Amino acid sequence: MYNLPTSEARNLVRELSGQLTSYWTTQSIFVCVDLRLPDLIASGVNTLDKLEQTIDIPVSRVKILIRAMKSLGMISLSDPIQLTAKGQLLTSDHPWSMLPATYVWCLEHYQTWSQITSAVLSGKEQFSTVYGLPFFTWLQQNPEMAEYYYRAMHIYALTDYIEFPEFIPITEGERVVDVGCGLGSLLRIIQDHYPKAEYIGIDLSLPIQLARREGNEKITFSEVDFFDDDLPKADVFLLSRIIHDWNDSKATEILVNCMKRLKTGGRIIVMERCLNPDLNEDWGALLDLNMLIITGGIERTRREYMNLFHSAGLQLKGENYIDESKITVFTLEREP
Repeated sequence: MYNLPTSEARNLVRELSGQLTSYWTTQSIFVCVDLRLPDLIASGVNTLDKLEQTIDIPVSRVKILIRAMKSLGMISLSDPIQLTAKGQLLTSDHPWSMLPATYVWCLEHYQTWSQITSAVLSGKEQFSTVYGLPFFTWLQQNPEMAEYYYRAMHIYALTDYIEFPEFIPITEGERVVDVGCGLGSLLRIIQDHYPKAEYIGIDLSLPIQLARREGNEKITFSEVDFFDDDLPKADVFLLSRIIHDWNDSKATEILVNCMKRLKTGGRIIVMERCLNPDLNEDWGALLDLNMLIITGGIERTRREYMNLFHSAGLQLKGENYIDESKITVFTLEREP
């Protein structure tokens, strides 16, 4: 008699199978976005016949895509086909469009994850193995993908940073410098709350060009390499989700470079999510792997952040936890 699986084993096989094939979800979203199906449906190309004529594939394959979109909650199969609220987020002109994020996660990141074993064994990022250059260097040489990346990070910032001004009080006349500002999302949010300070966003050339294109005459955007160039002097340095991109050595270098240009009585504000030291807590486990594989970065526990700050000559002045985004805001000052 065959050794048949128990009911519990069958359920576990199904659960594990779903996890093993989870890339079907991301890649199904990708093909729909890459063929611009959400945009087409939103524009009125919203029947099987119209979609067949527009994307020039047999209706049988159109049905495959429509079934996938329906199963992922992107459309409702009314007559005509309509986008759900989730599906609308994948259109190119939505104010919080996830189209850029689709290209970020489903192309280069996806391909680099095939080197996960090498990353774990070596402790080194694998993006340069696959694409020939470290991630941020590669972005500067690939403007289209860089724009997708920085626009995706902009949407995540708008989602996570809404509550930040409450925990980052800015005094009139202070100079605030956002290190690795991207499109300047955090500065734009803070500037709305504290309009009488001076705001400077610094980053590499491509994100600064994009930030300037977004416009805001009250924020100065400057091309600065925060490893190799002198930073502007500041009363407040902001580092929002920057430190986790780097290993301890590089992260310490960033903090020290900020401290060198910190005005007397100034502060450095670091915003990061902290891993729970209890290995039973799941948050951040897969993100930690992603940082290792893509940039060689690290998600850290609170204690690890404290050690990192101390190694850079900084001490904790204040700390706030934002429950919705699970981000901790560390306010730091020079050690005496």
